[in-house]
Amino acid sequence: MNGRFWVRESDPADVEEMSKVFFHSFNSFNDSVGLPPEWPSLEFCQHAVQGFLDHPGYMAFTALDRLSGRVLGSNFLEYHDSVAAPGPISVAEEFQGVGVGRMLWQASLNAAQEIGKESVQAVQLASNVKSFGLYARMGFIPREQLIALTGFPSQYPELEYERFLVRPMEMGDIHACGTIFERINGYSRAHDIALAASGKSPWADPYVIENADKSIVGYTTGLSLLGHMCCNSEDSMQALFLHASKLMQERQKNPPLIHLPGRLYPESLLQFLTVGVKVLRLETLISRGVYNYAQNGCYCPGMAY
Repeated sequence: MNGRFWVRESDPADVEEMSKVFFHSFNSFNDSVGLPPEWPSLEFCQHAVQGFLDHPGYMAFTALDRLSGRVLGSNFLEYHDSVAAPGPISVAEEFQGVGVGRMLWQASLNAAQEIGKESVQAVQLASNVKSFGLYARMGFIPREQLIALTGFPSQYPELEYERFLVRPMEMGDIHACGTIFERINGYSRAHDIALAASGKSPWADPYVIENADKSIVGYTTGLSLLGHMCCNSEDSMQALFLHASKLMQERQKNPPLIHLPGRLYPESLLQFLTVGVKVLRLETLISRGVYNYAQNGCYCPGMAY
């Protein structure tokens, strides 16, 4: 608690007002910096916020005005694997810059500490310099620039990747995918992968990529805002993105989205741009506490980490 404003764990009764702030704050900021809307509709945000509250691996926090009882914003914390990941955070426009965002971010950090998380990671929109300054003052270190790429490829260079097979992830793939992630990143993400494979994660659309011998060499929990991708090599990462995008297009899914560390994978950046995928924006992967750089493979984080 801090004077006029306070933060508590979210209640199901908060969802409607949380969703309004979530919708308007993101879309208003994007409009101010020339980016397309973050969210397509208020109904979408209500579904997303309810999904965070219902998700077994998330905590949710609500900021309120002590005088009026008004919901001023919210934040979330993904915590079911080795890393804790706060966000997405939103604050009503007229209450930005008065400490509400700091209180929400601190609530998630306090929760992460209480459950013993030594690593906290997040992905921050590079054009939001105010939030970057806040996170830096709270101990976060910039680790990698990410390039958010989106859109269906205008062409699919099949011959370059014909030795790979891409298919939907199944429950029997969980161990192999978890082993790839842990080998490349040095920690476990088993719960996130299992939820994606089981269909219990509301935003997951997972795929795996196999070599000719049927061994799994990479996977994604979804080419979407919160999905991540992990592969043994850059060519398998390119093949996974292209083939999964084609499957998504055939199934009339939303266009794919990845957060690509362009410094690490310049060949993939060029390949994706060459086939018509567009740059959406720049982002920064930030962390506090323990951090392991990806090695011996390729990793594209989700919007959480």
